[in-house]
Amino acid sequence: MKFFICATMASAVTPVQKVIQMMQEMHSKGEKSKEEEMKIYEEYSEWVDDQIRDKGYEMQTLKDTVAKMNAEIQKADADGNALSTQIKGLQNDIAGWERQAQGATEIREAGKAEYERVNKDYSESIDALERAKNTLQSHAFDRDQAAELLQTLVIVPEAHKALSAFLQNKHDITQGAPAVAGYEFQSGGIIKMLTDLQKKFKGEFSDLNKEEANAAHAYDMEVLNLRDQIKNATDLLNEKVGERASRKTDAGEYRAQLADAENVLAETQKYVRTVKTTFEIKTRDYKVNQDVRAEELVALTKAIEIMSGNSVSGHADKHLPAMVQKSFLQTQTFLQTSKDPHHQEVAKFLEDKAHSSNSKVLQVAALQISAGGPFDKIAKIIQDLITRLETEAAEEADHHGFCNEELKQNKLTREAKERKSEELNTKITKLTAHINKLAEEIAQSNKEVADLQKAMTKYTGERAEEKKVNEQTIADAKEAQVAISSALQVLKDFYEKSGGEAFIQTGDKQVPEMASYGGQQNSKTGVVGMIEVIQSDFARLQADTESAESQSAKEYEDYMKTAKEDSEMKHKDSFDKGMLKDRKEHERKLTKKDLRSTTKELNASNEYYEQLKPQCLEVHVSHEERMRLRQEEIESLQQAYEILDAKK
Repeated sequence: MKFFICATMASAVTPVQKVIQMMQEMHSKGEKSKEEEMKIYEEYSEWVDDQIRDKGYEMQTLKDTVAKMNAEIQKADADGNALSTQIKGLQNDIAGWERQAQGATEIREAGKAEYERVNKDYSESIDALERAKNTLQSHAFDRDQAAELLQTLVIVPEAHKALSAFLQNKHDITQGAPAVAGYEFQSGGIIKMLTDLQKKFKGEFSDLNKEEANAAHAYDMEVLNLRDQIKNATDLLNEKVGERASRKTDAGEYRAQLADAENVLAETQKYVRTVKTTFEIKTRDYKVNQDVRAEELVALTKAIEIMSGNSVSGHADKHLPAMVQKSFLQTQTFLQTSKDPHHQEVAKFLEDKAHSSNSKVLQVAALQISAGGPFDKIAKIIQDLITRLETEAAEEADHHGFCNEELKQNKLTREAKERKSEELNTKITKLTAHINKLAEEIAQSNKEVADLQKAMTKYTGERAEEKKVNEQTIADAKEAQVAISSALQVLKDFYEKSGGEAFIQTGDKQVPEMASYGGQQNSKTGVVGMIEVIQSDFARLQADTESAESQSAKEYEDYMKTAKEDSEMKHKDSFDKGMLKDRKEHERKLTKKDLRSTTKELNASNEYYEQLKPQCLEVHVSHEERMRLRQEEIESLQQAYEILDAKK
């Protein structure tokens, strides 16, 4: 029996060797854990660096966008203020020109009224002088009656002055030769004076009309110039108003983009601060862990070295064999103790719980308790496991909170960016459709303007040719009428000379004894009649051609006026749409830029989501299930501890 015991102890691993082996395993496990933790930290550190770098680029881009938007807003506001100043100036100019036109109109109306009054006086005076002349020429009366008649008929003050001067002449009409001779001489003088006065009045009347025509023309030119200035200023005013509205719209869009950029920048800065703070905390914990692990490895290495040295291992081999029997008996006692039925009951309880819940922790606890040992040692094992599980539960709760918060924020960010991306895509589609429609309308307007210009050019050429033909026709008709008049005059002179009264009395027969040859008197009536008909035909040709030319000129003028107005309207419409198209293209460019930025941010959010998935989503058991199982493990261990404590 003694030999069996010794053989058993010799073949078994000595306690020193067992301790050395356990410390070596602990050292290997510590090194592996240290390397794994180092690897995890390196990956985590690299991820943090990537996040900070990428978010740094994003923040710089956002800061550039904020600075640019602020600059654009300032420029748009400055442009709007400048345009407001220009608009006010144009409004003042237009108001001044309108007042100037109104003043010119009032002056013109007053001048025209004065002209009409003087015109009436001159017309009545000239008519009165004409009637006075006719009266003096056709009636006989004494001098006193002639003077009274003249003073009665003449209206214009200048006529009264002239007549008064004439009647008070030293050659008074009441003195001189006998009545008949004096009457003839004085009547001739009065008629001559009236003729001269009438001629003078007609000249003054003509000058008055010329002055009125010049004044009217000057007024028309002044008003036309003012209206052109008002029209041009009004067009420019409308253009400036449109530009100001556009700049205000641009400023509003820039402010919206600025707000979006500032919000995203604030979110990104907050995220970077969170990442940095978390990294600092984890780095501090990592360094502490690494220091502890390093110290542990040093201690294990030193302990292994000591235990493996001659002082321990050598002496154990030398002195421990004498204590084999004692050690064996102690071992038997320990085994008997470990086989305590209460311990086995607890081990069985934990094993059943481990099997039902598939818990490796409970399985390990059951094995350790089954191996036996003092109550305090087993109780400590259970307490350590409970503490470990509670620590793991707390850490997992923190991790679960981190995952929930990050996943929530990431989801909100992705959804917001997806919505914004869809909105921007929709906006780009609408802008593109609007731009294409404007391009088509501009092309159509330009084509219509080109067609109008072509038609106007063609019509102008045709009109010029028509006018040339008409003017030539009128000139030919006039020339023919002059020639025909000359021919008729020649015939008339001939027949009057050769035929006496025969030409005048074309319907009477000549007395035979007077029928000497005086020309073809029988044929001359038909010839003259035909010539006169031809002359009237040319006169009608002239009148018809002049009428046709006048009508064509009017139609041409009306057409050109309408065509020019239509062309200007279409050109203005094309210009306005071109400006709108440019603004929409600029807006689309900015929207595409926003879309690229949003897409980049969305991709970054998706990448971060992919990084979160392995840590937070791709697990075999949900957080709730893990918490439940861990709680069951804790409760099972507590029940096992209570069983041991009750059996103590």
